[in-house]
Amino acid sequence: MKSSTSYTQDHLHRWHVLQMAIDGHITLLEASNRLGISYRQAKRLKSAVVVSGLAGLQHGNRGKRSSRAINDHERTRILHLARTQYADLNDTRLTERLKSEHGIGLSRETIRRILRSGGIKSAAAGSGDIRLPCYTSQGMMVLWGGIEKNWFGDTKSCFIAAVDTATLRCLAARFFDSQSTQGYLWLMREIMRTYGLPRAFCQHSGSAVRRSDSSWTLEEELRGERDPSQVERALQASGISHYLESKRRIMSMPALFESFLAGQFEGREITDSKAANKLLAQGVIAAFNRTHACQPLNSESAWRPVPAGADIERICSFFYSAIVQANNKIMLGEITIDVPPGKQRISYARTPVEVRQLLDGSWRVYYQNNIIATHDPTPVREPVPCRGQRRSSDSGAMSWMYAVLDHGSSCD
Repeated sequence: MKSSTSYTQDHLHRWHVLQMAIDGHITLLEASNRLGISYRQAKRLKSAVVVSGLAGLQHGNRGKRSSRAINDHERTRILHLARTQYADLNDTRLTERLKSEHGIGLSRETIRRILRSGGIKSAAAGSGDIRLPCYTSQGMMVLWGGIEKNWFGDTKSCFIAAVDTATLRCLAARFFDSQSTQGYLWLMREIMRTYGLPRAFCQHSGSAVRRSDSSWTLEEELRGERDPSQVERALQASGISHYLESKRRIMSMPALFESFLAGQFEGREITDSKAANKLLAQGVIAAFNRTHACQPLNSESAWRPVPAGADIERICSFFYSAIVQANNKIMLGEITIDVPPGKQRISYARTPVEVRQLLDGSWRVYYQNNIIATHDPTPVREPVPCRGQRRSSDSGAMSWMYAVLDHGSSCD
């Protein structure tokens, strides 16, 4: 029997009277008179109580979604159109246009409730909502972010995705152990490989994209600016802007994907991120695009091609600055990279170099854009700034000091 805290006083009263009839203290006819219901209904309720106890008095549709409720796809479509193509219309005009041009025959009050729940005010009320240029063309603005929750049992993981704001088309998506730098670099790499360079990325919080620590190194204080995060460095190298936007202007990731993914995973034995990623690749993302993607307002694409000769793997990787030691080795935590002599047996000892760990775990050492050393793959670990560090490293001379977390994972 469910706890009585889940029921109203009327439920408890009915159960008490019917229980008296079941125990033989009163007749069923007397019970129906006390409850103010017909004898036939009292008989039906008595049978339900005998089988299910107090739960038998609840309506069968309690807790279920109404068959007349607006589905998530329709709601998402209305909010997207209200933010983009019809951002300058009030509720009444928007209702008319949705019906005449898109076949959405909902009442003005229903449209109003959907808009307010999505944080959109009526244009007539002076909300300042205008047609946003970032929505008009593909590739002008890409929304990326993650949904971190217990997707598979009690284990927390993060679904991270990127969506073109002009079409609501999912460009790339994957499950990771957490919302980390690795996930955003992976998204950026996949988008650059498949579509090219967007004008800008945006999201609702800085999370793993922007530095959240408040520490400054001595080198940063002397320069008057802090080093960028790993993702910011990759964005700068690609010439891509990054913005923080409110959920009132741009759809949130949970609003787009949470209920959709729950429906896709329902009835399937998905126990970990690996199985979920396999399912994503087998058609879940394609199914999302079939139901959610729409045509852009402007047919001209804003995607830019990746410059010739650009190394996408290098751009979308973890960056470390280091100095080759006198014994021609580079020490990064537990990683030791041997640097062989260059042309004509020139030594790189005491030379500042750029060290990169690619998303497959392998390492490269660059000097003047040339690869001078490599190292076998190791687990991809999240680099974080040391708090309060104010002295340069003897072995690395890194302007932003890095510590390595104990956990690690592989992308590929």
